[in-house]
Amino acid sequence: RQGGQDGAPGVVRLSSGKPFKAAGRQPIPAGDSLIVETPGGGGYGDPRQRAPERVAEDVRRGLVTPAAARRDHGVMVDDPAAPQ
Repeated sequence: RQGGQDGAPGVVRLSSGKPFKAAGRQPIPAGDSLIVETPGGGGYGDPRQRAPERVAEDVRRGLVTPAAARRDHGVMVDDPAAPQ
């Protein structure tokens, strides 16, 4: 919306990497795990217009990785306290 990026798609998968159908009743093999990754939003507005200090705060809070700050926001965050 308003220049935001595409959101991430949802994914349902097995931790073993075995194929998992998109629908229908399916048993989960013993020792395996079902992983459900819910869709993510793409945000509001052009990410390159976000204030650099706010992007740095997002990185410190673990909401954005330093790599995503660089790639999506054009902001280099060099903070040893930032999560990698």
